[in-house]
Amino acid sequence: MYQKLKYRDERDKSYGLAGMAIALVMADGEDMLLQLSLDAPAGESISFTPEFFFQGNPRYSAKLAWNQMVKQLSMVTGMLMGNVMCRSYLLDSQRLSDEVLDEVKQIVKGEACDACSLEDDEAENLFRRNFNYFDRLFNHQLVVSVARDFASALQSRRTLSNLEVLDQLRELARL
Repeated sequence: MYQKLKYRDERDKSYGLAGMAIALVMADGEDMLLQLSLDAPAGESISFTPEFFFQGNPRYSAKLAWNQMVKQLSMVTGMLMGNVMCRSYLLDSQRLSDEVLDEVKQIVKGEACDACSLEDDEAENLFRRNFNYFDRLFNHQLVVSVARDFASALQSRRTLSNLEVLDQLRELARL
């Protein structure tokens, strides 16, 4: 269904994973990452800790649980945007096409409705807020440099642990 989002080759995938790792770190989710693997199938390239898959907690109020789910949705949205932006901006040297933007928006809005029961305008706001942030981020020269180095390291090592990912992305702390 989402043809525009499929990886073209290994290099494309390495840049996509770099974008996802950068987005996760910039969303303060680095403690939820276990490892990245270039050799894993497309939907399994990133391994997460159990905390990433928040299913609720009976000790949380409904509002606190919902806020946590929206935060999680925002993090996943950022990772999706990081993936497509890093590939398009750095590999193809172009803005996201309308087709890719539409596919990303469709995914985000679907998840926003299904997972968090957000209204259409709330889902649109979540999408726009993330798009604006990550668009600026992936146009920043430091991020471009870090992403290129990260993708290269991933291509040569094939798998990076949480600590190796954080080491590769340590320069982002300067932002």
